[in-house]
Order: sequence, then C-alpha cells, then structure tokens
Amino acid sequence: MDWDYLRYIRALAIGGTLAKAGEILGVHQTTVLRRLDQMEESLGVQFFERNQSGLQLTPVGEMAFREAERLATDMENLERKLVGDDSAPVGKVRVAAEDVMMNELLSPILAEMVRTYPEIELEVLTDNDVANLSHREADLTLRPENKPQATLEGERIAAIESAVYGAAKYCRRHRNMDIENQPEGCTWILPD
Repeated sequence: MDWDYLRYIRALAIGGTLAKAGEILGVHQTTVLRRLDQMEESLGVQFFERNQSGLQLTPVGEMAFREAERLATDMENLERKLVGDDSAPVGKVRVAAEDVMMNELLSPILAEMVRTYPEIELEVLTDNDVANLSHREADLTLRPENKPQATLEGERIAAIESAVYGAAKYCRRHRNMDIENQPEGCTWILPD
C-alpha cells in the first residue's frame, strides 16, 4: 500500500468533502477524486460512501483512518525528536462529550492518546449538557456540529451517520414535509 494513500484517506475523513480534503492537502479536488479512485481500484476496497452531503467512511475506511491517525501521530513525534523538541505533553486534560459520542467515537481516540502520551492525566466528562470551554469546564470537547463557535478552534474528526424514522401513517399524512430544511414542522420523540 502506498503511504500517500493514508494521507489522502485522513484528509478526506477530516474534511468530509473532496474540496475540503483538497484544501487540507494543498491540491485540487479533482486530484483528490482521482487519487481516491486509484486507491479504491488498486486495493479493491471502498473507503468512502459518496452521498449528497459528502463522504462517509465505510468500515474499511474507518480502519484505514484510525491507522492514518496513528501514523500521523508517530510522524509528529518523530519530527519533534529529529529537530530536538522531544517534549511531550504532560498534565491534566479534561475532555467532555455527550454519552453517545464518548461511547461510539471518542473512546478509541482517547485510548490511543493515552498510549501515545503517557504523561497526560485524562479526566473524562460524559454528560448531555455542553461543557463551557470559556469557563474552563473542559479543555477539549466533542460536539456534533459542523462549525465551532467563533471564539473556539475546531476540527472535524469524523462524520456521523444518522437517520430519521417515522410511523408509516405519520409519513403518509406529512408526505410533502421538508424534514431536512424545516424540521420544526415535525413532531419529534427524542431521548431526555
């Protein structure tokens, strides 16, 4: 496998679209598409499902993305050592996320973080209330949002698939409803 493939997989997973991956990599989106097609064809696997909202990682893509993240961390550590900056992060880091996000997405990432940086003392806050970073309730937070607030720095680490379900009778009665653009017109049953 070409090492460059993992760089492209990582950029596509973080960016979520060909255009954003191109920005991350410093190449045109047509180059990204061409490389993605080459990767998938040469290996005989599909890393991403393509849909109207962008790219979604397949199970094979998830595995490749995790490896790409691990290798990126290893390369950053090697670079620090080569230039003489062998200082690793130390101290307490508070990470906050909703229960579902923590269980489904963040647990393996935090496990890798602790392995990579053993001097970090990790405090994990799981709550469905959003932690206030401005008031130092957490150092890092995982939020299901496309853009961070103006006062925060953020990076997309994954795409999360979701679905909306409805009773057949309700769906027939509201057939012309535009759920995606006007969700307030629907009756919702949500977890507390």
